[in-house]
Formats: sequence, C-alpha cells, structure tokens
Amino acid sequence: MNIVHRITALVIISAIVLIAQSQDTTHPNQIRRQRFTCPEKSAASNCNCVDDSSETTFSCPNSNPTLEVTVLDHSRVYFKCYDDAVHDFRKLPNITIGNVSLLSVTDCTLDEGRPILETFGFLGVTNVRNLGYNNYKKAVQYNAGYFEGLEQLENLTLSRGVESLEKDTFSRFHNLKRLTIDHNSLDLLPGTFETLENLTYLGLDYNQINELKPGLFNGLRNLEALSLSFNKIKNLSAGSFNGLNSIRMLNLRVNYIESFDVDTFAELTELSRLEITLNQFASLPRGLFSRNAKLKTLILTYNEKLTTLPEELLANLQRLTIINLSHNGVRQLPESLFRGSSGVTELNLGNNRLESLPEALLSDQHQLQVLKLDHNQLESIPEYFLERNVELQKLHLSHNQLKSLSEKVYSKLTNLKELHLENNRLLTIPQFVFSGTPKLEELYMQNNQLAWQEMSFKHEELSFAENDNTPFQVLTKLRILNLKNNSISTIFQDWYINNLELQTLDLSFNKIPVLSGTQLQFQSNITMNLSNNEISQIVLLYDLEMQPSQTINVDLNNNPLNCNCNILKFVQLVQSKSKTGLQFTTDQLHCAEPSNLRDISIDHLQTKDLLCDFKSAEDCPNKCQCAMRTLDYTVIVNCSGRGLTEVPELPTPSKLHENFNSLELHIENNLLTKLTNLTGYREISQIYASNNSIRELLPQNIPPSLRFMDLSHNKLQMIDDQTLITLNLSTHLETLQLSQNQWLCDCPASNFLIFVQQNSRLISDMSAVLCHPSGRSLDSITVNDLCYKDYTTRIVISFMVAAFGLLVGLISVLFFRYQTEVKVWLFTHNLFLSLITEEELDKDKLYDAFISYSHLDEEFIVDELIPKLENEPMNFKTCWHVRDFMPGEMIMTQIIKSIEASRRTVIVLSKNFLESSWAKQEFRQAHVQSMEENRVRVIVVIYDDIGDIDSLDGDLKAYLKTKTYVKWGDPWFWQKLRYAMPHSLKVKGIKSAVSEIKLEQVKTMDAPTAV
Repeated sequence: MNIVHRITALVIISAIVLIAQSQDTTHPNQIRRQRFTCPEKSAASNCNCVDDSSETTFSCPNSNPTLEVTVLDHSRVYFKCYDDAVHDFRKLPNITIGNVSLLSVTDCTLDEGRPILETFGFLGVTNVRNLGYNNYKKAVQYNAGYFEGLEQLENLTLSRGVESLEKDTFSRFHNLKRLTIDHNSLDLLPGTFETLENLTYLGLDYNQINELKPGLFNGLRNLEALSLSFNKIKNLSAGSFNGLNSIRMLNLRVNYIESFDVDTFAELTELSRLEITLNQFASLPRGLFSRNAKLKTLILTYNEKLTTLPEELLANLQRLTIINLSHNGVRQLPESLFRGSSGVTELNLGNNRLESLPEALLSDQHQLQVLKLDHNQLESIPEYFLERNVELQKLHLSHNQLKSLSEKVYSKLTNLKELHLENNRLLTIPQFVFSGTPKLEELYMQNNQLAWQEMSFKHEELSFAENDNTPFQVLTKLRILNLKNNSISTIFQDWYINNLELQTLDLSFNKIPVLSGTQLQFQSNITMNLSNNEISQIVLLYDLEMQPSQTINVDLNNNPLNCNCNILKFVQLVQSKSKTGLQFTTDQLHCAEPSNLRDISIDHLQTKDLLCDFKSAEDCPNKCQCAMRTLDYTVIVNCSGRGLTEVPELPTPSKLHENFNSLELHIENNLLTKLTNLTGYREISQIYASNNSIRELLPQNIPPSLRFMDLSHNKLQMIDDQTLITLNLSTHLETLQLSQNQWLCDCPASNFLIFVQQNSRLISDMSAVLCHPSGRSLDSITVNDLCYKDYTTRIVISFMVAAFGLLVGLISVLFFRYQTEVKVWLFTHNLFLSLITEEELDKDKLYDAFISYSHLDEEFIVDELIPKLENEPMNFKTCWHVRDFMPGEMIMTQIIKSIEASRRTVIVLSKNFLESSWAKQEFRQAHVQSMEENRVRVIVVIYDDIGDIDSLDGDLKAYLKTKTYVKWGDPWFWQKLRYAMPHSLKVKGIKSAVSEIKLEQVKTMDAPTAV
C-alpha cells in the first residue's frame, strides 16, 4: 500500500470531504449501517484486502499492486492508481456499497468514452454527492456525458489534467453548490457556468487565466464566493464581474493586475470581503469601492508598486471594519482616506514607506481598536493624531525612526492595553507620557537607545534629580515590559514597587553593572531577563521577603561576573539547587574576574575561592597580597614566591573588620629557613609554607588556633619532643603535611615516629613522609627498627649480663613482688632514702603536686583530697586550678606551666574524667613529662568505676596496665598516696605518722581489668 500517494490524494480533496460530511442528510438510522468488510477470499482472488478499524483497503494485483481502493465508513471511496494504463475496474471484486457521499479518483486514466458512474458501476454506488477527480498524468476533455447519472452531485473538484471544458460540461448539475477547478491551464468560455444557478462557491485558482471575458459568470446568480488567486489576470474592467450580484467574497491574490476601471466592482453590491494581494498595479482610481457599501474586510497587501492612494478611497464605508494595507510601497496618505468610515476596528498600515501622517487621518474612526503603523519611516507622530481614538487597545509603532515621544499623543488612550515602540531611535521618554494609558498591560521598547542615567525625565516642575522613578510608575496594570537592547544602567524601584502586576521584565542586552537583593523585591510572580548586561556584582545580603507561592525567575547568563566575596550568598543559593521561590538561570554564567577564576561556571565555582581585596593597602604586609573571605570570615595574606627570608609582620583580622576572626598565611616558594614566633597571632588558622628551606619547627611556630599547616618540600630532619607535645595539644589541628623533607630515621627520632604514626589521620600526605636518604616510609617502620644495634654486639652483651642476671634474678623477683612494702618500710624508718628521694632534682619546683580532675568531681577534691594533702601531717603544697591559675592567660599554657612546676601530677580518674577533653590533655602532658625525665611523675587515683581498661584511650590504657594506682576506698589509701607523693630526707613527724602503718597489709597493686 503506497501511503504517501494516498495521503496526497486525501489532502487535495479534504475540502470536499468536510463538506460531504457536513451536508450528509442521511437519516440517523441509516448512518448506523453495518461496516463494510473484506469479501470472501475467492471473490477477491486477484486482490489483497485489509481491514483496519473503519477502513477497508484493496490492493490489486496481490504483488506489485497498480491500483488501490479504500473504503472509509462505508460511505467514502478512494481510488489511487500507480501506472498509466487504462484500468478495467470491472475486474475488481464485486462489492456493493450503495449510497456513497464521496467518490475520489486520483491518477487513474479513465475511459473518456464512458461516464464516470458507469466505470465504477461494480461498486453499486448510488447517490454520489461529492466527486473529486485528480488527474496528474493525462489531460482530459470533459463534456456533459462524462458526468451522466451524477445529477444529484453537490460538490465537484477537478484538479489537474483538465484540458478543456465544453460549454455544456456542467449542464446536468442543477444541484451543484461548490465547484473547484484548479491547477490547470484553461481558457474559459462565456456561458461555461450559466446552468449552475445554485452554485455558491467557485474556485478557479492556479489555472493560468489571463483575462475574464464578459459573460463568463452569467447564470451564477446565487454565487457567494469566487476565488481567482494564482492566475495571470492583468486587467479588470467594468464588465469583468457581470452577473455576480450576490457575491460576498472575492479573492484576487497573486495575479498580474496592472489596473482597475473605476467601476470594476460596481456590480458587487453584496461584497463584504475583498483580497487583492501581490499584484502589479501602481495606483487605484478614486471611487473604486464607492458602490461596495457592504464591504467589511479589505486586504490590499504586498503590492510594492502602489506608492499613493487617492482621496476618499475608503471613505463613507460604514460597514468597513478591517482594513489591511500593509506591505505596499505607500509613501503618503491623503487625510480624507478613511473619512466617514466610522466602523473601522482594525487598521494595518505597516510595512510601507510612510514618513509622516496627516493629523486628522483617523478623526472619524471612533471604534478603532487595533492600529498598526510598524515598519515605516516615521520620525514623529502628530500630537493630536490619536485624540479621538479612545477605544484603541493595540498600537504598533515599532521599526520606525521615532526619536522622541509626545505626552499628548497618548493622553487620550485610556483603553490602550498593548503598545509596541521597539526598534526605533528613542533617546528620551517624557516622565508622564503614559499618564493617559492606565490600562496598559504590554509595553515593548526593545532595541532603542534609552539610557536612563542620561535621560532628563524633564517636566515643568520635576527633573531627574527630584524623581528617580521611570515613566512606567503610573502603569499599575503593566504585565509585560520589554526594554531589551538599550543602554539602561539600573533597575528602578518603581518596577518592583509600583508595577504590582508585572510578570515579564526583559532588560537583557543593557548596561546594568550591579544586581542587589533589593532590586528583586517584586510583588508578583515574574520572569526577569538580565542576560547579556554588564553585571559584575550580585549582592544578596539577606533573604528576600516573598509570598509562599510567589516565584521570581531571573536569567543572568552571559554577564561579566566578578567572582569575589560579594557574590557568596548568590553562589550558595544557586549551588544549593533548592526549590525556593527565587530561581536563577545561570547555565551560561561564568566568572570574568579575577584571572584565576576566569571562565569557571557558577555551578563549578568553589566558595572558598571567593575573595575581596583589602580596602586599604597599608594594612597588608609589604610585597604581599591580602584578601578577605566572608565564607569563614578569614583574612588571607599571600606572600608566596616573593623571595622572603623571614615572615613579615601580619595584620590582625579583628582590627580590619569586627566579624573576621581567622588568618590564612601563604608563604610557600620563598627562602625561609625558619618560621617566626607565631604564638602571638591567635587568629592564624592556616599556614602554607611548602617549598622553602625550613630546618626546624619550634613550639612558638605553632599558633594556638592552627587548623592546617603545610611544611612539605622543606629541609626538616626532626621535630623535637617539646614541639611534638605542642602539636599534640593543638586541639584545632586538622591537617598537617610533612612530605618531601629530610627526615632522619634514628633512635632519637623515635618520639617523632610515634607521633607520626599515632596522628596519621591528620597527616594528609602520610604515604609520602619518607626517611632520608633511604626513602623508607615512616608508616612502615617501628621504634625497634630505629633503635636497632649490631646483632653481634647484642649477643656479646647478652652473655655478659647473663651471669649477673642470674645472680640478681631471684632478688629482683622478690623485690618487685614486695617493692611497695619494702619502700614504704624504708620510707617509714628513714632508711636508704636516697633510693626514693627526688628532693635534689625537684628543688626548683613550686608545687608538690598538680591536681588533675573533672570539674564534676570537684566536691571530692574540695572536701577530701585538698584538705588532707595540705594539712597536718602531710603538709604538701598543691596546685589547684580554681585557686592558682592566672585569669586571662590561655588555659592550655597554664596547664603546661603548672605540670612543669609540680613534682607530681595527681590524676583523679573517674567516668567524668574520661569524658573531659581538658582532663585528657592534662594527663597526656604529665605523661610526656614523665617519659622525658624517665621518672614516675603521675599518680593515678581511681575515684569510681571506670569500666573495662581495654576500652580506654591508648596512653591511659597503657599506663594503667604497666603502672600502679591508688583506689579510693582502700583502707591504706592515704598511706599509699602519701608514699607516692614526693619524699624528703627529713619529713616532719615521720615516725609518728607511720607508726600506725601495718606493713603486712601493703600489697603490690596489679593492673586492673575492671574497677
């Protein structure tokens, strides 16, 4: 089945089908007849038949069909041929259809000696009312006999292939209402249609007709519509349309008409619509339409040679409502052109060459609603040109040469809803030009030269300096405002305060430099186009106040955005992708500045890169660049690559702005051998010091608020223990980079190795921290590897001490088994005190003990521990932070000083202690000091149940498993605690103090598994 050809045929006769359906007078009961279906196979042995819903199609023969017959709804039959042969349709299956509303034949060569109805008699068709014959292959000579038996025909289409029409061709069609003869080459003879007394439509398009002979339309007394478009008619005379007294519609589009007689349309007294488009006439006679009093619509367009119109050409036509004179070559209009035609509602004078307008041209058109004067060469509009057109709703003045607007022109247009002023040369707009158009809803002023900052907005009593609103402030009904491609440099407040119903605001291709949140405070749902401006800054300081269902869509594409800290909130809003009422279109918005962010899209922009320069360069160190980041209120000092040999003096963020509390220092790629004392710079949070020659890192190089430090690519060989302690105590530290240094991997570096491995999560480049020069990774070695001695030497030493070991082995076992009892006994009897005294070592220490505890256990400290230790008989001097810490000094600093100034650190271990970060720091500091001095400085007092030791922090767990402790509640608690405290060679009252101690009750304190 060739679907393309069948569709072509259907398109050509579509009008007939519609008419056939609309005029089908078959009784409703007859409409519901049984659907036509394929006959028995034997009956259609030479054809293929397919049923598809309401359509049945025969294709003959079965293979390579040359004929296709389609039956639709049992009432429409379509024949389509695919060859030039004369088909014998009687060989088709004998099928009976009966009443047929439409018979269509396309590209089939018929036997000219037989009537059409006889040719298709095998269908048993009757009562054909619509016939379409579309012959693309062979010309046909039609005569009356050809249509024998089709006297009831109402609609006839003869498309292509009509070679000639005899005078009596249509003599049988007394009921014919519509006749279409198109796409032929005809020479019509007078009298051809004289028997078609009931014809209402005659279509003669595309027939190459070059003249209308007198008498051609005789007998068509009921004809209402005549179409003669796409022919070659050159001249029309007074008798061209004789006999068409009833015609209402005349179509003369696309001909070669060069002239009209003044009486050409005189007999067409019922004419209501006339179209004369694309012809060759250069002028029209005055009075051409004077007899067409019922004319309603005149379309006289695309006649480029028509440069002038006569006086009163369309005057006194009271029923004339629509006039289209566009796309001609008219240069001027007579003032009397429309005089007396008061019923005109639409007038189109666009696309001509008008340079001026008569002031009274429209003085009688009181009902005018649409006026189009676009695409002309008008430089001004007369002040009173529209004074009497108060009903005007749409005014098109676009694509002219207007340079200014007069307030008086628009002062009476109280019903105007749509105004087009785009594509002119407007430079200024009077402030009150729209005061007379309160109902204006759509205003188009794109592609002008409006530059608000240069506009005077002058009025008798106001100037721009006194009134910063625009002329649109009075347009409270305005929905669409198009100001695209002008030179506007700001968003005026009346657009979001006065224009309460504004829905579309197009300010694209202007010169707006800044967008603020205030300028987005619209009261209605709005789409705002700010693309292709000069917007470099978008400042949203606070969230917009919007109605719950309100939406504001802003297109910001293709603006030269300066990606600094001022756009932070905007970037966060765009990147959040949240479905708020405020939405931005930014898929084509990229950074233009600074250079390091150029061409990066907003979606891919990192907020940490949004910086602002210092307002005062004096606050920035010499040779450095300084910036401010509002994301985290950080001051950034960039001194990288400046050849510095020492760190310059740095600014204090809080002095620059009260909200700034952090400093980021970049000193990479310089010649530094050491860092300055940075402890005074409390705000330093990040230090980038890679690619220098730094050889040492000291405690004073580590600011108290440090979060990030990059020391990679330097010459560090080791970090001393005190610096490691400081790093351990840096509670804010998150990232440390140490790769590409000259780390020594020997026994003295064992503490550094422990630090690195225990803090591997902080060291982001841990895998690249290598021993020098071996290149071995520090995360793959142990302390034993660092302190390894020659194996042979170790064997010799082992044999040398073996004998001694055997000798003292038993003594050692006994001593360690009963060491506490022994030491307590010796201490009690003042014997061999040199074995247990530290008086000489600790002579400069201020305190006997620093008390470390959780503040939640303070009741035990105040009521029990402190009074016992400081009063008789113990008389120890303790450091208690509540009493002894200096106000104002850093807590961590005072903890370190207090531990260093105390002979012992008493740890009151409890559940509360384990949950206190400060308490843990105190333990670590005391533990580190004990390890450095290789002496027991820490006394652990277990105050309550602390659970399973294996679940404790690493250092604390290790300590409890290898050292003794004192437990609160033990009967010997105070004696054991006193013994663990610093010893003196002469302890006051020692004899009496220990006389009551029962040494046999003192036992070795094993490491507990649970308390």
